Amino acid sequence: MWPKSLGSGLVVERKSIHLAAIIDKKTEQCKAAVSTKNIEIKSKIDTDLYVNADEMMLNTVIVNLLSNAIKFSKKNEIIEDEAMKK
Repeated sequence: MWPKSLGSGLVVERKSIHLAAIIDKKTEQCKAAVSTKNIEIKSKIDTDLYVNADEMMLNTVIVNLLSNAIKFSKKNEIIEDEAMKK
């Protein structure tokens, strides 16, 4: 979908984004689905990690990853995300 969108004039606006803040916000938005399955999400994101990305695209990717992780997890499982600086 994105390659087609990029060809049709979608504007990509890259900027420095605090990754842990975005992931925490999106994880909070998934609380209802997480509590329904009694799933725990553990985040191991370096607190000083910033990424150069388009914020809307990054939000979409994170929401999709979290949604899929929740959808395909069994009850009482733990979902872990991790990102560290090199």
